Amino acid sequence: MRTRAQVREYLSMCHATWARPRHTRGPQRGQPVAAFACREEGERVAELLEHWRGLHHFDSRALGTADWSRDHVYLGLHYPTLDTFDSNELTRLVFLAHDLAIRVEVTGKRDRIQYLLTPRARTGGVWSRHPMLEDAVRRHREVFPAELIYRDPSPQSATTEAHVDTGGSQ
Repeated sequence: MRTRAQVREYLSMCHATWARPRHTRGPQRGQPVAAFACREEGERVAELLEHWRGLHHFDSRALGTADWSRDHVYLGLHYPTLDTFDSNELTRLVFLAHDLAIRVEVTGKRDRIQYLLTPRARTGGVWSRHPMLEDAVRRHREVFPAELIYRDPSPQSATTEAHVDTGGSQ
């Protein structure tokens, strides 16, 4: 994984690629590429993206056109699936968001998933803080009882159910 400084350098390269006029392949002679600005919040979001999937897996145009100088980052990405187990993309995103104190809002829009990523503090009001994963799990268990957790049936009960007569013809 990249360090935070390497993440910032990668973002600036993406920005340099997409900050120039669309009809040219390189900067116009005598015209510098627009300066790359990135706040600490933007660096934290980029760090989450790096650890989640690796920045090189994201569309460089989306990374290059995102405004990394604000207190939140809005990205529209072609990434059709988020799941909890098979490739665990959703689980990793949620765990990393809690580890890095970043609020993640995900919405669908045509062929893209829109992400609003807002870094937060650990303390403060509900609109300004983000809990640690352990705190979120503890609060979840307080609201939803352990009886709600699905458990595979025991091998004996599964065998018993298989031999139950359903009344149908053989």
